[in-house]
Amino acid sequence: MNRSLRLALPTAALALLAAPVAADAQTASLVMPGSQCIRFVTSSVKSFPITGAGFAPNAAVTLLADGAPFDTVMADAAGGFQAAAFAPPLAGLRQNVAVTADDSQGHTAGPLQLPEVKLTVEWPSHVRGNKRVLFRAYGFVNAGKRVYLHIRRNGHNRGTFSLGKADAPCGLTRKRMHFVPLASYSSGTYDYYFDQSKRFKRSTQIQLHYKVTVTRGLRSASAASHTLTLAG
Repeated sequence: MNRSLRLALPTAALALLAAPVAADAQTASLVMPGSQCIRFVTSSVKSFPITGAGFAPNAAVTLLADGAPFDTVMADAAGGFQAAAFAPPLAGLRQNVAVTADDSQGHTAGPLQLPEVKLTVEWPSHVRGNKRVLFRAYGFVNAGKRVYLHIRRNGHNRGTFSLGKADAPCGLTRKRMHFVPLASYSSGTYDYYFDQSKRFKRSTQIQLHYKVTVTRGLRSASAASHTLTLAG
């Protein structure tokens, strides 16, 4: 056996020993089931479904967005998890994030490149009621279905208006129309409800509610506050 062959054998043996470790480190994986878009609802709502496999059994797995931890999920005895996690903190209304997972025991997965949007409707905060403005809706979950505005006052529906169909994967749509699109209106407070139900129902699963004040003198309208309703 010549010198070159004797030197090659230990090198090959080391490579064989190292191979299972490298393969094990790459078995962990991350998947977002369904729509490939993260929806940030509020900081207290777990709105990010995520599935993982290949982690250490019963390990605490840290989820990170662009390297910053944002939630922890627990792996089961088989090293997998299927959980609803908090969405990464969102600056603004939309961004792209790289999601990774680490169990601190040598198993990492990702990055999973995903867009993220905030569930909201945006329009000018203080305008004349008869002015045409652009309504922008973000994060409505049923892509291909319309987003509706229901205007109510004193418990009665005054009108329902379509903002168009939410696109995939992040549920975006927009519509330019009068800020107060009613044929007639007076001063006072109106309730603006945004959802994906053609008929107004308080039991709608995801519904944004804004309080809008109309001032008679200048015929102006402003959205003073809003709340989110999550039914079910």
